[in-house]
Amino acid sequence: MTFEEALQWVDKQVFAKTGRHLSEAEQVILHAAWEDIDYEAAAANSGYGSDHLHRNVGRLLWATLRAVLATGERITKKRFRSVVERAIAEEAQALAHHGGRRVADDFPHAITVAGCPDANGNKFACLLGRITCWSTGRHR
Repeated sequence: MTFEEALQWVDKQVFAKTGRHLSEAEQVILHAAWEDIDYEAAAANSGYGSDHLHRNVGRLLWATLRAVLATGERITKKRFRSVVERAIAEEAQALAHHGGRRVADDFPHAITVAGCPDANGNKFACLLGRITCWSTGRHR
């Protein structure tokens, strides 16, 4: 997976939850995180100050991604790439399992219960207040 593919996916997730796209400064930080570049080098290549990127933009960006991606994991500059690669892989697996359709396509009021696989590894979604297994359709 390339950074551009990951960036597009993350931006889509942020826009879907917040109604805004990633700013240029946020994209600089994500690129630095993806390539394991420190804030100083990212700042030198972008024209932003390293303190601004780290303390102002970065702090809010990681909090935003934690809320938007809702993986239950703490998202940091060091962990960003692995969290995103895992989330994209899980989404692809879920889409493949459901014939390319998302649970939300069939159930617009469904929300994913993050980190709630059962003993068989099945993911669950909350459908109108009931927990339903994506693969079996059984309620919990």
